[in-house]
Amino acid sequence: MIETPRGSRYKYAFEAETRALELRFLLARGLSFPYDYGFVPQTLAEDGDPADVLLIMEEPVLPLAVVRARLIGGFEMTKDGVRNDRLLACPVPMKGIATPADGYTTLDDLPQQELDQLERFLREYSEEQGHDIELQGRYGAAGALQNVARWHESWKNVQSA
Repeated sequence: MIETPRGSRYKYAFEAETRALELRFLLARGLSFPYDYGFVPQTLAEDGDPADVLLIMEEPVLPLAVVRARLIGGFEMTKDGVRNDRLLACPVPMKGIATPADGYTTLDDLPQQELDQLERFLREYSEEQGHDIELQGRYGAAGALQNVARWHESWKNVQSA
């Protein structure tokens, strides 16, 4: 589910209680979201929120849109000492619409410069909010799928409690 569209300086977050987007903050001038930013529904990551995801697309998607996507990897990160990974995904190829991301299946398909820029954005974005952020490493599509499965189990356990 998309919360913040590509190119926005505003950070939005979906609030389950109100079932609406909440405007959280404005990024500094010159800093904007490089891709659509949102979460994987029905997951609960270590930070107590749904799993964060950046969706690699050419054009921004409307907030609250659900996009069928395939995971290609993630950044293992800690924020203020708590694990807070960021997943990367590409939309599932759509009939009649070809995008450069259609061929991406793993982080290795992205140019190194792009990965470095994404890491820099994630670090600056968090630090701007006063958080201590550390990049622990990267993982591929298999690691991303394992994490989502684990976070889905966490979500199910909370739902059944």
